[in-house]
Formats: sequence, structure tokens, C-alpha cells
Amino acid sequence: MDLSGRYWHGHNLSGANLSGANLCHINIERANLFQANLSFSNISSIYAREAFMKSSDLRNVCGENINLERANLEYADLRGAKITNSFIYGANLSHANLEGGDFSRSSFEKADLSYANLRFACFRGANLRYANLEGAIIDNTDLDDACIDKANIAQAIIGRVWFRGRLLSRNELVRCHILLRGKDLGGAFLKGLDLKYAELEDVNLGGANLEGANLEGCNLKDAYLANANLKRAILKDAILDYALLAGADLSEITQFKGASLKGADWWRAGRPPEGEFLEYLKRHFPKKYY
Repeated sequence: MDLSGRYWHGHNLSGANLSGANLCHINIERANLFQANLSFSNISSIYAREAFMKSSDLRNVCGENINLERANLEYADLRGAKITNSFIYGANLSHANLEGGDFSRSSFEKADLSYANLRFACFRGANLRYANLEGAIIDNTDLDDACIDKANIAQAIIGRVWFRGRLLSRNELVRCHILLRGKDLGGAFLKGLDLKYAELEDVNLGGANLEGANLEGCNLKDAYLANANLKRAILKDAILDYALLAGADLSEITQFKGASLKGADWWRAGRPPEGEFLEYLKRHFPKKYY
């Protein structure tokens, strides 16, 4: 069935059966394709900006140069799909099934992939910057040459992941790319956790247990750390500018080179810094009056 080039902007195609059709160059911007069946179709160069495709069947579709910007693909079935060199910026793919799909060189920047199934999917060379992957299944997933900077992978189920030519451990993936800006983690048990280079700006960590945690390079600017346990935490190159540290435990911290505490109230700590760390703070971030 050749439907190439059709103009269906804003049309209601809910439940339509377009399986196996040639849909190249169609315009379905803001169209309603709720539970539509597009499986095995050729969807090259379609324009589907802000299309409503919730629960649609996109199994084994094939195409490139597709525009799915801000489209709603929540709960969509994309198993075996091949959607390459495409623009999927800000799309909602929450709970979607992308197992075994090929999404190489496509942009998923700021897309919502929370709780999506990404098992055996290929995102080689894809842009996942600022994507929400919270709770997603990332197992046997190819992220080689992908940009996952600032992606949120909190609570993701992570198995074998290929990244930059090698298998990447869960710990490496979490510590380098977790984005928790503005989250409420008050009272959280994070003892010994490796959060190297994590984005924790404006996070509530009041009363949290971060004893021995690796916070190297972390951005904790404006973080609420009152009564938090930072005993023996690694603060090398960490940014704690304007962090609230009243009542916190800052004892036994020995790895702090390059840490910034501009405007932070470290002198109000419950268990104050000591030794070389204390001298470092006095020298670089002095309290107005001692």
C-alpha cells in the first residue's frame, strides 16, 4: 500500500491499520495515531512532530531522517524498529518497548525514556544528552559513541552496556552520568556510593548518610546538606558553593584538593572539619569572623 507523501496534519487516525505501508514523506504532525498499527512500514522522512502515538504498534518499522520531536510514544511497541539519523528530541517514550531496535545516530536529547525497555537496542552514535532514563532496562545495550552526558539513569536496571568500545560497569555509568538536580534525597542512605561527577545541584540531602562516598567532581552547589554525614567523604574537585552544612559531619575528610566551598557555612558543621582540611577551608574560604 503506497501512501507516501500524504498530508495528514492533525488528522484522527486512531486505531488505523497501516501495517506494511509505504509511508515515506507523510506529514502526521499533531495527528492522533493512538493504538495505530504501523508495523513493518517504511517511515523514512515522515514528519510526526507532536504526533499522539501512544500505545501504537511500530514493530519492525524502518526509516531514517524521521522527525518525532515531542511526539507522544508512551507505551509504544518499537521492538525491532530501525529508526536512524532521526530527530526524537523531547519525545515521550515512557514505558515504550525498544528491545532489539536500531536507533543509531538519532537524537533523543531531553526525551523521556523512563521505564522503557532498551534491551539489545543499539544507540550507537546517538544523542541522549539530558534524556530521562529513570527506571529503564539498559541491558546488552549498545551505547558506543553515544552522548549520555547528564542523562538521568537513577533506578535504571543496568546490565551489560557497550560504551566507547568496551563493556561498561553499572558503577561507571551511574557515577559519570547521573542527573539528580533538585531531587529530594533527604535522609537517604548513600554510604560509600560512588557519585563521581554526579550532578547534584540544589539537591536536598539533609540528614543523608554519605559517609565515605566518592563525591569527586560532584556539583553540589546550593545543596541542602544540613545534618548530613560526610565523614571520610571524597571531596576532590567537588563544588559545594553556597551549600548548607549546618550540623553536618565533616570529620576525617582527607581528600579535598580543588574543592570549592564558596559561600558554604562549613563552620556550622556539627562535627567540624579538622587537620589539613580545616586549614584549607580557612585559607581559601574563610568565615568572616572566627
